[in-house]
Amino acid sequence: MKPVLAVLAILFPQLAIAAECRFVSECYEADGCYETEYDLTLNLTSDTARVETIAGTFDAAAAAGDGIVTITGQGLGMMHMLTLADGGDARYAVQMGDASGVTMITYHGTCQ
Repeated sequence: MKPVLAVLAILFPQLAIAAECRFVSECYEADGCYETEYDLTLNLTSDTARVETIAGTFDAAAAAGDGIVTITGQGLGMMHMLTLADGGDARYAVQMGDASGVTMITYHGTCQ
């Protein structure tokens, strides 16, 4: 996502900004990181976002400051955090758990 578009979406809620994110590295717990091809679509308005992944779609809260946009939400039985930096750098973290334990997966990539 271009930094100017992210700031505009936060300042002017009537604008809707869409971004495509592509993640090329997946890190599973302490097992290390591996190459991947994981995509998501982000539709951002003032302080909300709709995130579409291969697992499904969920709504989240969005906040911006200091050149960073952070999106957090709960959905699909998981907790999600997506952070976008100026220049398009992106990190996506997913946490899930059940009676057998807690798991965290992080993705590294870009959004445009």
